[in-house]
Amino acid sequence: MIYVHEVVTLNALQAGASQFEASAGKLKNKYWWKNMKMNIIIGCVVMVLVIAIG
Repeated sequence: MIYVHEVVTLNALQAGASQFEASAGKLKNKYWWKNMKMNIIIGCVVMVLVIAIG
């Protein structure tokens, strides 16, 4: 038999898990874009160096 306290606890746990999942997704996207910007900058610097040397 499930008691009211257990149901409330399970609902709170589910709400916390949903909020964590949303926050984790936003953080993942933020750092993906940050990493991509750095890769583009490094690629541009390498291209400039290759053109300058060649």
